Amino acid sequence: WYDVCRGECEFMEQHRLSVDASLEEFIYGKIFPILVIFVIVANVMVALVLSKRHMVTPTNVVLKYMAIADLFVGLTPLPWTMFYFTFRNFEDTHIELWWCYVQKYSMDAFPPIFHNIAMWLTVLLAGQRFISISYPLYSRSLCNVANVRICTFVIGVISLICGLPKSFDYDIGLYDGWVLTPERNEAPYHLR
Repeated sequence: WYDVCRGECEFMEQHRLSVDASLEEFIYGKIFPILVIFVIVANVMVALVLSKRHMVTPTNVVLKYMAIADLFVGLTPLPWTMFYFTFRNFEDTHIELWWCYVQKYSMDAFPPIFHNIAMWLTVLLAGQRFISISYPLYSRSLCNVANVRICTFVIGVISLICGLPKSFDYDIGLYDGWVLTPERNEAPYHLR
């Protein structure tokens, strides 16, 4: 939530990986950005190679879209993790309201949508393989590039529709008064 009196975002303890804040800082601030760089480089290379004209096959189209979806799974939370953990802004008690929204959408709302797309594209790839092996005479007409692109579009739209409620599951509200919050290194709760 955003404290109007103090002009800062407050984050609840449920965002912590553990009781030890230094572990969370190490994982999100140091390891995560390095992993995302590898993910970006690898998935961009895969997408570029599979985008070449001679590489366009139904299977490669699915693999290319999977690489793009996986790229966004890692890339979407990167702005928040870099700002908050890598640049150590968790020590700053004054975070602007718009960073509350960045945290909500980049860490909680959008990554599951892209992850869902990648998972369903894996199912599409398995379905393609099943049709190719079980019904080889029909596989060329059923599993062509145009049908794969249509299925990918449908997967993207359905994943977006199913993931949209996550964008509205809690509100970043403004308050002007007292609130009961847990303190990081103290006994359970106190009034702030």
